[in-house]
Amino acid sequence: MRCALACGFDDAAETKLVAIDGAEPVLISKRFDRLSISDRPNGLPPVMRLHQADFCQVLGVSVDALKYTPSDEMVAGYTTSVAEAISRESSERYSDRSYVFDMLAFDYLIGNCDNHLKNLSLTWSFDWQSKSVSPIYDITCTTVYEDLSREMGMGIGRRRLIDAVQAEDFPVMARQLGIGWRQASDALAEMAESICTAILDAAHDLDAESGVDAGSFAEKLVTDCRPRTDIALRASLLRG
Repeated sequence: MRCALACGFDDAAETKLVAIDGAEPVLISKRFDRLSISDRPNGLPPVMRLHQADFCQVLGVSVDALKYTPSDEMVAGYTTSVAEAISRESSERYSDRSYVFDMLAFDYLIGNCDNHLKNLSLTWSFDWQSKSVSPIYDITCTTVYEDLSREMGMGIGRRRLIDAVQAEDFPVMARQLGIGWRQASDALAEMAESICTAILDAAHDLDAESGVDAGSFAEKLVTDCRPRTDIALRASLLRG
């Protein structure tokens, strides 16, 4: 999550590790679907829940369907379906579709194959007058674990196997989401250039705050990430 914040996701939830004597540290994350006391409008209760719906709900996809291996064609269709739903439901249509491009690019770079439809949501405003794609959440680096699947929940372009993604798949994904390639490629290049440093900086911050030795794991993440940054940088140079 801290890496995401450093890679341009300014709304990524504030997270920290709290040291516990004799036990693993506790992960604390600020919820994006609550209004804090400082944020709540006058006259509203101290705790204000914001309604949200994940994209299984938005698209009417059964949760049980995610337990089975969907086809490449179905996964590729998720991106187009998400884009259509955003265009239909969101109050910030273009920026939200751009945000999803950035999220999927970040999933690819960080090695997050757990990016299924329940990890993408719409959130309503407190007055129910608007809704938009929720801030990035539940980011996991799955590719560093050899026993976990390397098939992404939402693929890049027409591919869901993370190792099969090619540079040409990123312009395809931009078209699926209905956004301009020039803007998308600039964001992709910036993210690819900054992500390895962001990983190391996040680990350094965690070490300083909680005493957890995250450095060696961060190095493993960077090693795992580098081949994908090379592909993303090549993609950013394509004309689309």
